[in-house]
Amino acid sequence: MVLDSLAAAAGVWMMLPAHRIWAHPHTITGAVGVYASFISKEKLLREKLHILCDGIKTTPSSDAFFEGDQRIPLINRPFIRGKVRNFTPKERAILKKHINHQYQIFKEKIAHHRKISLKEVEAFAGGAIFTGQKAKSFGLVDEIITSIPLALAKYMQKNHPQNSYQIEYISLYNLGLYQSIDLFHAFFLQNIKACLQKQWDYFARQKAPIESYIDFPLY
Repeated sequence: MVLDSLAAAAGVWMMLPAHRIWAHPHTITGAVGVYASFISKEKLLREKLHILCDGIKTTPSSDAFFEGDQRIPLINRPFIRGKVRNFTPKERAILKKHINHQYQIFKEKIAHHRKISLKEVEAFAGGAIFTGQKAKSFGLVDEIITSIPLALAKYMQKNHPQNSYQIEYISLYNLGLYQSIDLFHAFFLQNIKACLQKQWDYFARQKAPIESYIDFPLY
């Protein structure tokens, strides 16, 4: 696998199963960490717009990710995106537990696939961003290259010397994929939101301590 200009966070996760990893000297990589951020409009609604949100819910955390339905007339589109209330301390603790759990999995996957110790992974983890050259010194990258064609030629010469090949560059614009990507992105976000809501509903129904909430169902 070749890391081009940017391969950080999720890019690092996706590259791990590759048999060999190349990067440019200045490829932006790293960012080994997990975070979650949410826009809360509770203060805006209450103090600036003087809008109070009320409703009936089955559990204390059923509305943890509820955004309401404030929409612009005529075009029927949301004009204020964000949660209608802040997380409670208990909800924050649950989310923090889950994030820490995912972070640990991330580090363990790097240690497993790159054949380095967890202690070595923790030395460059924590969300730090570095270049491809630095990533090689950490063991995240196998080799530094100057161009993708050269990397491909080197790979083919070593592994498939009897086969011929040619490089074809494909533009996403010509394929009309950007509209499809936008549709997929919207579909993905809708499903993630529904998934998180079900997770919080599950949390609220449990009577076990917060420490046991890590292994909750994803659907």
